[in-house]
Amino acid sequence: MSIKTIKIIPNPDDEILEIPKFLRDLAERDKKEGRQGKGLNSVSEAPKIVVPSLPMSPKQEKKKRQQELMSFLASLVDTGLKKKPLIAKMRDKFPKLSSSQICRFVNNQLKLKVIAIDTKYKTKPVIIKGKYWRVL
Repeated sequence: MSIKTIKIIPNPDDEILEIPKFLRDLAERDKKEGRQGKGLNSVSEAPKIVVPSLPMSPKQEKKKRQQELMSFLASLVDTGLKKKPLIAKMRDKFPKLSSSQICRFVNNQLKLKVIAIDTKYKTKPVIIKGKYWRVL
């Protein structure tokens, strides 16, 4: 004898599980507001994460300051200034920087041959573009 198994297919209208009342109320409210079919996966309802901009690191600040100094130095290079008047103009432009920082910058640029002291005339040692001049 063979045993037949009978599958009972539930009618889709029959509720197999009881849906809690608060979930039915939420579903009805969503239908009234027109949010049917939209879930958390929706792009318009996704919470937007705003990350505040972080302060610059000391290395980034130094690089930015170097770029500002270099761009200002580029405007002053071929104006016929000597070293001390050049430093004085840079101090006027950047009052927050100490004179030692500006002098260090100028001396480093001289050492790296980015700027040079013109030796054409001994009595007028002006600052000119050096061998490795390039504007950043």
